[in-house]
Amino acid sequence: MYLSKIQDWITLAYGVHISRAALHLNICDTGITYKLLHRAAAERDEDLWQEWKQDVNAHFTASQMVFVNETSKDERTIYGHYGHSIAGKHVMISANFI
Repeated sequence: MYLSKIQDWITLAYGVHISRAALHLNICDTGITYKLLHRAAAERDEDLWQEWKQDVNAHFTASQMVFVNETSKDERTIYGHYGHSIAGKHVMISANFI
Protein backbone atom coordinates (compact mmCIF):
# COMPACT_ATOMS: atom_id res chain seq x y z
CA MET A 1 0.00 0.00 0.00
CA TYR A 2 1.34 3.43 -0.87
CA LEU A 3 2.01 5.97 1.87
CA SER A 4 -0.60 8.31 0.39
CA LYS A 5 -3.27 5.61 0.71
CA ILE A 6 -2.29 4.88 4.32
CA GLN A 7 -2.31 8.62 4.97
CA ASP A 8 -5.86 8.89 3.55
CA TRP A 9 -7.03 5.90 5.61
CA ILE A 10 -5.66 7.40 8.84
CA THR A 11 -7.37 10.70 8.07
CA LEU A 12 -10.73 9.01 7.39
CA ALA A 13 -10.57 6.47 10.21
CA TYR A 14 -9.16 8.69 12.97
CA GLY A 15 -9.68 12.26 11.76
CA VAL A 16 -5.95 12.94 12.12
CA HIS A 17 -3.65 14.31 9.43
CA ILE A 18 -0.10 12.99 9.34
CA SER A 19 2.55 13.95 6.81
CA ARG A 20 4.00 11.26 4.55
CA ALA A 21 7.44 11.85 6.02
CA ALA A 22 6.15 11.36 9.58
CA LEU A 23 4.20 8.29 8.49
CA HIS A 24 7.28 6.81 6.84
CA LEU A 25 9.37 7.42 9.97
CA ASN A 26 6.70 5.79 12.17
CA ILE A 27 6.57 2.73 9.93
CA CYS A 28 10.37 2.46 9.98
CA ASP A 29 10.42 2.87 13.78
CA THR A 30 8.02 -0.06 14.20
CA GLY A 31 10.36 -2.32 12.27
CA ILE A 32 7.82 -3.15 9.57
CA THR A 33 9.69 -4.22 6.44
CA TYR A 34 8.74 -5.73 3.10
CA LYS A 35 10.33 -9.01 4.17
CA LEU A 36 8.21 -9.12 7.34
CA LEU A 37 5.00 -8.34 5.44
CA HIS A 38 5.87 -10.87 2.73
CA ARG A 39 6.30 -13.59 5.34
CA ALA A 40 3.00 -12.67 6.99
CA ALA A 41 1.23 -12.82 3.63
CA ALA A 42 2.71 -16.25 2.92
CA GLU A 43 1.38 -17.50 6.25
CA ARG A 44 -2.11 -16.07 5.74
CA ASP A 45 -5.24 -17.76 7.02
CA GLU A 46 -6.89 -19.67 4.13
CA ASP A 47 -10.38 -19.30 5.66
CA LEU A 48 -10.02 -15.52 5.79
CA TRP A 49 -8.66 -15.56 2.21
CA GLN A 50 -11.74 -17.45 0.99
CA GLU A 51 -14.02 -15.05 2.89
CA TRP A 52 -12.28 -12.06 1.25
CA LYS A 53 -12.63 -13.59 -2.23
CA GLN A 54 -16.36 -14.18 -1.66
CA ASP A 55 -16.75 -10.58 -0.49
CA VAL A 56 -14.96 -9.26 -3.59
CA ASN A 57 -17.11 -11.43 -5.88
CA ALA A 58 -20.28 -10.19 -4.17
CA HIS A 59 -19.45 -6.47 -4.19
CA PHE A 60 -17.26 -5.80 -7.25
CA THR A 61 -17.33 -6.43 -10.98
CA ALA A 62 -14.35 -7.14 -13.23
CA SER A 63 -14.63 -3.62 -14.70
CA GLN A 64 -13.93 -2.18 -11.24
CA MET A 65 -10.68 -4.11 -10.82
CA VAL A 66 -7.32 -2.72 -11.93
CA PHE A 67 -4.08 -4.71 -11.91
CA VAL A 68 -0.69 -3.23 -12.68
CA ASN A 69 2.29 -5.03 -14.14
CA GLU A 70 5.62 -3.19 -14.24
CA THR A 71 7.42 -5.81 -16.35
CA SER A 72 8.72 -3.32 -18.90
CA LYS A 73 8.91 -0.17 -16.78
CA ASP A 74 12.26 1.51 -16.27
CA GLU A 75 13.15 4.26 -13.82
CA ARG A 76 13.12 6.98 -16.49
CA THR A 77 9.41 6.80 -17.26
CA ILE A 78 6.18 6.30 -15.33
CA TYR A 79 4.82 3.83 -17.88
CA GLY A 80 5.81 0.62 -19.63
CA HIS A 81 6.87 0.70 -23.27
CA TYR A 82 5.37 -2.66 -24.19
CA GLY A 83 2.16 -4.54 -23.53
CA HIS A 84 -0.19 -2.25 -25.42
CA SER A 85 -3.71 -3.52 -25.92
CA ILE A 86 -4.98 -4.70 -29.28
CA ALA A 87 -5.08 -1.83 -31.81
CA GLY A 88 -4.62 0.64 -28.95
CA LYS A 89 -8.09 -0.14 -27.54
CA HIS A 90 -8.91 -1.20 -24.02
CA VAL A 91 -9.52 -4.88 -23.55
CA MET A 92 -12.19 -5.95 -21.09
CA ILE A 93 -13.11 -9.49 -20.17
CA SER A 94 -16.12 -10.14 -17.94
CA ALA A 95 -15.26 -12.91 -15.49
CA ASN A 96 -15.60 -13.89 -11.86
CA PHE A 97 -12.68 -13.03 -9.61
CA ILE A 98 -10.64 -16.17 -8.89
